[in-house]
Amino acid sequence: MWGDFILLPIVNGLIVPCFPRPTVKRCMATSGLAACAIVATIFAHAQWAAMGRASATTDFVFPRHTSGAWYNDMSLSGFLHLVYMSVELTLILGYAVMPMPVKRVLLISGLLTVHLIVGQVQPGWYSTGTIWTVKTIVPTLTTVLLTWLIAWYKIQLVNHYPSPGTAA
Repeated sequence: MWGDFILLPIVNGLIVPCFPRPTVKRCMATSGLAACAIVATIFAHAQWAAMGRASATTDFVFPRHTSGAWYNDMSLSGFLHLVYMSVELTLILGYAVMPMPVKRVLLISGLLTVHLIVGQVQPGWYSTGTIWTVKTIVPTLTTVLLTWLIAWYKIQLVNHYPSPGTAA
């Protein structure tokens, strides 16, 4: 959670100034990104609940596993986390499709890497007492790899099609 509080506001501060002026077309595209983010966030929380139920662990999002439906077992904090994660993921998806300077892409990707590693390993450590398990290393490596593939692609676009204000 400290990454949500410390790292992601810095990431947001690096992303948001690169947003272009809103237009109807851009707002519609953003709505599509938001829909994707909401679906991904709901899926993540459903998986989180299933893993907690299977290992008989609870946390601030799922303080109990009594109903059998993940959304019925969520706390108010859990629902707020679902909203927060949806908004944050919308910003990150926007980052993935917007051109920006290479140094900014590298900084954002580095901060996201730290956030992903700590954010995925810490809950597993809290639940099981082990840092690296298959349940933590596979999603961590997958998301970190995806982060850097997006960075590489964005850098390639800037290098091949530089536009004013996006060169390194």
